[in-house]
Amino acid sequence: MATRYRRRNTKPGQLQAYFGKLPGDDPDLIFSNGEGVPKCDRAYLYSALGSVRFGFMGNKEPSFFEELKSRGYDMDTFRFSIQKKVDQQDEG
Repeated sequence: MATRYRRRNTKPGQLQAYFGKLPGDDPDLIFSNGEGVPKCDRAYLYSALGSVRFGFMGNKEPSFFEELKSRGYDMDTFRFSIQKKVDQQDEG
């Protein structure tokens, strides 16, 4: 059975990562940020989840995402989402 990928909507103030497919591309890890979330936060999430890590002696280690894949996890189900806090003013 073919896997059906869809693009997820990103809400304002939301930062998310998921396994999916953009039009004309192969399935891969996708990072998106909603309105009010700087692009540098999206880049930070990519560096934590998707980029190669370097060990103590400078040797390359697989990314968090690749490590999960090698341990047998179904990456089609991978989703991460976090919402930015809303600043609340004192009501007094």
